[in-house]
Amino acid sequence: MDLSALAIALLGLTVSAEPSTPAADEAVTHTKVQAYLSLASDLFRSQDYEGALAELKRADELVELPVVRCNLARCCEERKRPEEAVAAFERYLAGPDTSSVAATQQKRARESLARLERTYFGSLEIACTPEGSPVQIRVARVAPSPVLCPASLRRVRAGTYAVTATLPGFKTFSTELAVSPDQHLKLAVALEREQPAPVERPLDSGRPGLGASGTEPRNRLTDGPLPPPPPVAIKEPAPPLPQAVPSTAVKEAQPQRSNGARVGGISSVAVGGLAIGGGIVFAVLAAQQKSLIEEGKLASGKEIHDTAGTGNLYAGLSIGAFGLGALAGGLGAILLAVSSPSQPAPITLLPSIGPTGAGLSVTASLP
Repeated sequence: MDLSALAIALLGLTVSAEPSTPAADEAVTHTKVQAYLSLASDLFRSQDYEGALAELKRADELVELPVVRCNLARCCEERKRPEEAVAAFERYLAGPDTSSVAATQQKRARESLARLERTYFGSLEIACTPEGSPVQIRVARVAPSPVLCPASLRRVRAGTYAVTATLPGFKTFSTELAVSPDQHLKLAVALEREQPAPVERPLDSGRPGLGASGTEPRNRLTDGPLPPPPPVAIKEPAPPLPQAVPSTAVKEAQPQRSNGARVGGISSVAVGGLAIGGGIVFAVLAAQQKSLIEEGKLASGKEIHDTAGTGNLYAGLSIGAFGLGALAGGLGAILLAVSSPSQPAPITLLPSIGPTGAGLSVTASLP
């Protein structure tokens, strides 16, 4: 801000505010205003804009002088308060100014006002569909109350705003837009109708002769109930003729052989044969140990004792293997017999043990 302009303005105020024949109260007011303006000038020179603004507001509360309003606007401009500065400049330009520096102050006020609008503000124009409807527009932080569409907002501070449009019977429209300095935006709002809610029809009362309202119909001439309707003969449909059921030959279920039991029987017989074969091997080994002792081929008593123990072990294993083989073979024979009830499968196991060896004879008749 130009300091000389403020000093000249204050000087003009001092000269113009000097009364010719002041009364007592006017003299006090004049003294206070002179003191406020003098202090504001000193604070402004020291760049204490906030203090100068406070002193100018005190003077403005006492007297309405154009120079005070102009300097108030300039202090708000220096304090980076664009909204307050614009309002103060418009207030100054709206009133008369007959001071000697009026032309200079008014020119600078218009230039400052234009500069503030280019730097801090944009404009917004809103059009709505359907046209001619009382659509209410809400622009957050711009309009304190809803405005009707179409709307033209001349001075909008740069920033992002939420815009909402409402109209009974239509869906609410909401959007966000960013306003830039020295920019004119146009927003087209197209409202969509809401789908009407389905109408639920009243249910029938369920009684014959009653309508949806549940009231009984009346005779208009006698104001009495209507006579019941004549009975209607309902012809029952004739019973259907008997139809011959085609005979279906039912085959007698034939017993089927169980493949699982047969496979299990064969497997058991095989396991029994292997076990008996192992028993034969152990029996032969036991016989060999026994023959070594009987033939006297062992020199020491320890060798005789060890050979006798080994022979007893082989003999025990041989007996266990024969027992397992007989059990498995018998189980296999039973399974084979069950799997073929019409044709039994006899199985004969004939183990034989002799002094020179052992043998197994298996006889099976499989279906």
